[in-house]
Amino acid sequence: MEFCNSSKRSTFRVQFINLILMMLRLFASLLLLLLLSSCQSNDQDNNAKVPFDLVFMTDVHVIDKQDVKDAMAIAIDSINRINPDLVIAGGDLVMDASKNNLDSAERQRYLYDSLTAKLQMPQYRTIGNHDIFGWRFGDSLVNNPSFGKKFFSNTVGYTYTTFDHRGWRFLLLDGITKTADGRYIGMIDSLQMQWIGEVLAETDTLMPIAVVTHIPLATLGYQMDFGALSPNPDYGVIVNAKELLALFAHHRLRLVLQGHLHLYEKLLYNNITFITGGALCARWWQGKNNFTEEGFVKLRLFPDGSVNADYVAFDWTPKKIR
Repeated sequence: MEFCNSSKRSTFRVQFINLILMMLRLFASLLLLLLLSSCQSNDQDNNAKVPFDLVFMTDVHVIDKQDVKDAMAIAIDSINRINPDLVIAGGDLVMDASKNNLDSAERQRYLYDSLTAKLQMPQYRTIGNHDIFGWRFGDSLVNNPSFGKKFFSNTVGYTYTTFDHRGWRFLLLDGITKTADGRYIGMIDSLQMQWIGEVLAETDTLMPIAVVTHIPLATLGYQMDFGALSPNPDYGVIVNAKELLALFAHHRLRLVLQGHLHLYEKLLYNNITFITGGALCARWWQGKNNFTEEGFVKLRLFPDGSVNADYVAFDWTPKKIR
């Protein structure tokens, strides 16, 4: 009888010890998870507290010519040597999908994809007016699965989107609108304006924001080229830019990246830096466009919303003017 009691006590002790060990292992696992979560949170906080570099390249207008492919390789190598966190493409990535047949447009898109695949960092794309297939043909191609902006979105997955990076929020917008007479103008449509409002409703008011649009929100380009009283054409600027900017009145919009005009320009208004990003192709791969060489913009963005930017002209000269 004494032996049985002793055996039971021994079994109980083993079970009790095993239970304690199991609880200790569980506690250790929970502690490790908490530590890892804390480290990840600290890493995210630290990432949001350091500046970062990005490259904005716009108006590429790629076309299947060896000279252009050579230039693209030089430009991409220059970007890779800078080694920014990311690249944002500002639209007009192909020479022209709007008035070419689909085979030609798709060859240009494939060429752009294959050349920029050599970038060693993530790339985000913005739609431009030349990235839209078939609008110049009226409605004759409307049933084509690549018609219009689907030529862009079928590949990229969006025509406008948002993403966050190191404490900044980016909004890549679609500023191209088709008119009743078949033209395009610069305008943010009502559905997109509503979407922007919804994004901002979920955005911390202290978070710095960058907006990217192919057609400019603000520019002095036309006035400098044609005179101080020259108006901006509706295809050259976003016609409802004032209403768009009003949406950001209670947020920290600090940067607008824009293209379309093939000029490099930097404006500061109401603590917003507006940068028209030149053109990778300059004058459509035929040399300088006025004062703007083939190049891209290198930017450094800071946690406080401040921005440094410089235009980087890469070392290439068109064959015809060498």
